[in-house]
Amino acid sequence: MLKTITMLCASTLVLIAGTYHIDIQVSPTKPGGKSWDIAGGAPDIRFAIDGKTVQQEHKCIDTYRCTRTVSLSLDKEKFYIEVYDRDLKADDLIGKGECRVGEVCKVGRAGVTLKPVERMTLADASVALQDKLEAKLDELLAKDEIEAQDLEDVILMLKQLRSWNRPLSETVRKKLRKLQQKFPDLNNFVEQIDNISRVG
Repeated sequence: MLKTITMLCASTLVLIAGTYHIDIQVSPTKPGGKSWDIAGGAPDIRFAIDGKTVQQEHKCIDTYRCTRTVSLSLDKEKFYIEVYDRDLKADDLIGKGECRVGEVCKVGRAGVTLKPVERMTLADASVALQDKLEAKLDELLAKDEIEAQDLEDVILMLKQLRSWNRPLSETVRKKLRKLQQKFPDLNNFVEQIDNISRVG
C-alpha cells in the first residue's frame, strides 16, 4: 500500500540526520579544452563533502550532470566540496571550494547546488538511508571489537529498507559480508542481519 510522501519523509528523517539534494553540472571540457575521457566521453563524477566521499552511483557515470539525494551532518550553512572525474590511474580534479547551502556555487569546471530536502520520493529516501547505512558499516569495520549493541542501528536501517521493499546496493551487500566475516562470533546478530538483508 502506498504511503504519502509526508508520512514517508517523517519516518525517514527519524533515521537520517540531514537529507539534501545535490545537483552537479560539469563543463563539457577540461580547462585546456580537452575532453574528460580519452575517448571523448563525459566524466565519471565522484564528489566529497567536508572530506567525506559520497558513494558513486551508476547515474553519475559518463555524464555531465550528477543529481542525487545524500545524507549529511552539516552544522553550518557552508560546506566544502571536491568534485572529480574518476579514472583508472588517477582521478582528475574538476573543481573544489567552499559553497553555501541553497545557493548555486562555481568550483573549477563544475556548478554545484546543495539544498535541504523537505519531501522525498521512496527511491530518494532509500538512497539516502543506504548512504547512512554505508557510513555505519564503515565505522564498524574499522573497529577491532564490536558488541551486539553496535549492530542495533544496522538492524534498524535494514528493517526500514525491507519495509519499503527496496533492494540493497551491491556496495552495502559487500560491506555486510565483510562485517559477517570479520565478526563471526556474533552469531545471533549476524544471522539476523543476513536474514533481513535479503531484500530484492
